[in-house]
Amino acid sequence: MQEESLCRSVKKHEVGFVKDALKMLIKKEAIHRYKSQNRYDYCIKRENFKHALSLLNRYSSTYGWIVEI
Repeated sequence: MQEESLCRSVKKHEVGFVKDALKMLIKKEAIHRYKSQNRYDYCIKRENFKHALSLLNRYSSTYGWIVEI
């Protein structure tokens, strides 16, 4: 998914938090970032899917832009 799409429904003042969260998820190897057609796309590796969801769910109460799954 494109970074632009991930940030589209987020309020302008929270976009920085979303980008920080993406960086954290990359650092924890829960998601993967790759360049595609002059933009960066993100994907969740199949083996990390449950881990990524648990991280997002853990922080959903802290950040209103994370919808609990």
